[in-house]
Amino acid sequence: MIPESVPHALSLLYCLLGVGEIESLNFDSDGEKEMSNQISYLFETRACDVIIKLISQNLQPRDLSFGLNDKIVSRSLGSEDYEIYLIMGIRD
Repeated sequence: MIPESVPHALSLLYCLLGVGEIESLNFDSDGEKEMSNQISYLFETRACDVIIKLISQNLQPRDLSFGLNDKIVSRSLGSEDYEIYLIMGIRD
């Protein structure tokens, strides 16, 4: 899951915050379907604490959720025509 998904999350950070460095990388996994990667993304003179949560999903197309400040946007794709659906919500 890491080689397939983490580059997308890092690209989003780069687009939002600019050039940066990753510091204090920590992994946590349930051993089966979920993995969390916690990093600190250092940019300019600031840091952004990031959690990249990966959940195994066999069916394609795979869903994606992205959030900032407890506001989450989820993207899902129609399985037949890959039509994009965006859903916004607030994390519980």
